[in-house]
Amino acid sequence: AELAAMRAHLATPDAPPITVVEAVAADADDLERALDELLAANVDALWIPIDLTVYRNVARLAALPRAAHLPLLTTALAGVENGAVVGAAVDYRLH
Repeated sequence: AELAAMRAHLATPDAPPITVVEAVAADADDLERALDELLAANVDALWIPIDLTVYRNVARLAALPRAAHLPLLTTALAGVENGAVVGAAVDYRLH
């Protein structure tokens, strides 16, 4: 839901010029490969939407974007506590 909400927002006329590049990890062992895929795509930052597999391993993953001088953005406090530089959340419209 979070990624879909972000994509919908970025499709609006007033949205900032941001392109979302997605990499999917099948499981915890695949996270590093997915991160390498994003780094190879020359992204400017990494955003982690809510995903339990990622958040259970975010401390391990946080070192890779840091080494590449990329900010790691998160939507959960657990991400900030484990190496993300900022937390941001989607403002969901309820009904």
